[in-house]
Amino acid sequence: MSASSTSTVLWICTSPSLKRFNQPLLAQLAPHATVLEWEYCQDPDRGCSLDQTVDLLHNFIRRFLQTQTQPRHLHLAGHGISGVVALLYARRHPQWVRSLSLVGVGAQPGVTWHSYYYLRRQLTRWSRPVLMSQMVVSLFGEQSRSNHLCLRRRLEQDLDHALSPHSLLRPGVIAQGSPNAPLLLAGAADDTIIDPVSVQGWQEFLKPCDRLWIAPQGRHFFHNTYPAPVAEQLLRFWDSLPEVSPTSQTPTASPRSQTSTG
Repeated sequence: MSASSTSTVLWICTSPSLKRFNQPLLAQLAPHATVLEWEYCQDPDRGCSLDQTVDLLHNFIRRFLQTQTQPRHLHLAGHGISGVVALLYARRHPQWVRSLSLVGVGAQPGVTWHSYYYLRRQLTRWSRPVLMSQMVVSLFGEQSRSNHLCLRRRLEQDLDHALSPHSLLRPGVIAQGSPNAPLLLAGAADDTIIDPVSVQGWQEFLKPCDRLWIAPQGRHFFHNTYPAPVAEQLLRFWDSLPEVSPTSQTPTASPRSQTSTG
């Protein structure tokens, strides 16, 4: 693995109760790049707003880049709804983004485990505890009783307190489309929320410099279960990008897109 010493990755986290699932991947990346984590905590007294979250992220990125004595190559990355926030930011402020890496984000960006849960609530008469137990199996596979209960509590906290455009009354809709920045898409073959078909749906939006990779297993949080292969894909992607002019943060396209599995 390798990456430029000036490369900086900003990992977006809008789900504090699920933050621990990002740490193995960030630990794999840390020896090879500067790794920052931006965390958003939803205020229970304020409505969920993706636009306001993107504005807060922009304030942070602008202040950070202004403190740098030399140009930094800022790579945005995130999993699930956190990746969606990074996507919205890259669309709105492309000049600030060196590249974008989306982990577990389908071509329909609005589809998350939250929307999957609310859909099942609408289609069945099962109670919340029963459905949350089913979500644990869908997201993580079969677990010991203690692990199952711990994971269920984390999912319940995330459902109740994390940023989400969805509710039981109305699902959120987010427009499809790729940002101008080089894009890496990563999914897992056994993910039941964002399945390979959902990830492959990005194909019509891919640019020549973009990459798409499907891990053989790991379910929805495959970046936690198998952090080393995901880190390798990220670092290879960043290394494949052309150098950025010292006077510009905007990257140019590299010669070809790649799709791989395994």
